[in-house]
Amino acid sequence: VETSSVGNLRRKKPPAHTKKLPKKVELSKYEQFMKEKLKVHYIATEEDIIAASRHLRTLAPTKIGLDFETASKNGNFGLTNGSIRLIQIGVDEPGIAPEQFVIDCHRVSPDRILSLLTSKKVEKQIQNLTFEQSWAITHLGVQIKNIYDPMHAWREIHKKLKTMSPEEVEAIIPGYEPHSNSLAGLAYAGLNIVLPK
Repeated sequence: VETSSVGNLRRKKPPAHTKKLPKKVELSKYEQFMKEKLKVHYIATEEDIIAASRHLRTLAPTKIGLDFETASKNGNFGLTNGSIRLIQIGVDEPGIAPEQFVIDCHRVSPDRILSLLTSKKVEKQIQNLTFEQSWAITHLGVQIKNIYDPMHAWREIHKKLKTMSPEEVEAIIPGYEPHSNSLAGLAYAGLNIVLPK
């Protein structure tokens, strides 16, 4: 047992925290929904991307929603001039609670999740696959596999509907009215949901 004054000082408990703790800020209903129900994970560090890739492997989804947000580079925009700003991955299927992963590609490399994009076992649901596919090939060096694109699917359905009589269409889709194949148009027609931009 050390009896010197230095040793005694070392063993003393640190003083109680004297700074006032910040007031607990009440979350808005939207913020609470984002945090608790959607489980949005913002990924901006190497530790974040490691944890996210492990967590995604644990979840083992059979399908994901996938979306890229892009940015201009030095004032120039376009496939060869811009950059991928965010990769957004949504998981929501039976047995897996909804979770969203937002990867900030300007802060951390998305390399650890690229195997998810190229996996044939995991369906990627992408609105307008041409955009994401071209950016993935150009900027990530990978080709996204196993894609379901509602826009493309609706184009094929619409082609078939145009060859049918109004009575046949009504029997298949009661109350059908032509609509756009944009995400907002499809969400409103199929789910009666108005999506804000």
